[in-house]
Amino acid sequence: MKASSTSRFSFLCRFAAKKLLFCLLVTAASSSGSETPARRHIQIRYMMGTLCEITAYPTDQDKDNPDIAINAAFDELKRIDSLLSNWNPNSELVRMNALASRPGIGGVRPAVKVSPELFERIGIALDVARASQGLFDPTVGPLVRAWGFLPSPARPENRAGAVATARTVVGWEKVRLDAVQHTVQFAAPGMEIDLGGIAKGYATRKGAQVLRGHGIQSGLVSLGSSSMTAIGVPPGTTGWRVFIRDPRDGESPAAWIDLRDGDSLATSGTYEKTVLAGKTRRSHIIDPRTGEAIGGTVSVTVLLEDAEIADALTKPFFMSPSRSAEDWAKWLARFPKASIILMTAQGDTLKWIRAGADAERFVTLPLETGKTHVAKTN
Repeated sequence: MKASSTSRFSFLCRFAAKKLLFCLLVTAASSSGSETPARRHIQIRYMMGTLCEITAYPTDQDKDNPDIAINAAFDELKRIDSLLSNWNPNSELVRMNALASRPGIGGVRPAVKVSPELFERIGIALDVARASQGLFDPTVGPLVRAWGFLPSPARPENRAGAVATARTVVGWEKVRLDAVQHTVQFAAPGMEIDLGGIAKGYATRKGAQVLRGHGIQSGLVSLGSSSMTAIGVPPGTTGWRVFIRDPRDGESPAAWIDLRDGDSLATSGTYEKTVLAGKTRRSHIIDPRTGEAIGGTVSVTVLLEDAEIADALTKPFFMSPSRSAEDWAKWLARFPKASIILMTAQGDTLKWIRAGADAERFVTLPLETGKTHVAKTN
């Protein structure tokens, strides 16, 4: 009973923190307009392992439509979770992994037929893996489990050994897709595709499509404040103001951006989903080349119209040894419409780099958060 109460308390604390961040976002975005908060419709639900927040404004013709639209959008998120979840044993992705990772006959694993929607998601993830030269890799599932970020039959007594074993079955080039039959085939037993790197981005895009289908002209779909897609802008404003958190504490705002119609934003940071503590603390972001979970104090935010690709692109920048805006600009040439801001702590000082098509839209905040906060541009 004690453990249950503690878990519930932790959840409520996380809920309050996330809700506060969302309120900051909406208030800042609406402050210059004449609309009253009562006109804004907001629902917050726990889904896809995080708090999902959907906001919509009514049109003059239909005052009640936002709640109908938001409910439909949440139904779509639930459907996507049943497709892409790596926690739900009944999701199509988990069932596909179980079949495709079997030893097979004569050393050949079965080619598993999947739905067109799942096939497309896997294909997009592999395309980003190819374009990023493997810095993003959807086959890191075994490594994610070895580090304890996904359910595992037993906690490894030797994490280093578990990570070393997992590395042998990781590699995006070991996945074979048949575009005609819509089948997925692994080159080695024990492989696993983890679409956590794009699932939330895809969900925000699909949720926004549902809102638009219900006639919503101003709305925002946000999953865990880490993936979001904008429809129109709040009445009387020029955009949805989104605050990007300081990676040193994971809560204080360090930068902001105004999202416009069709914009999507994705953020990954080493301050969420961690194991170990202190200087040995590691995040859920795994380097597929070494098998190591990323440490340090870093966050990456990507602006792009395609929410799914934006979600995926946040990961490679954690693995890149470069700390040069010029080098990153060259890398982003493969994604010419994308923009990024990377924030990293060096001691108590927060430094940031912007790059990409509209990098100037990211605005830093010279605020103190209990530490010496000096934001500098490169």
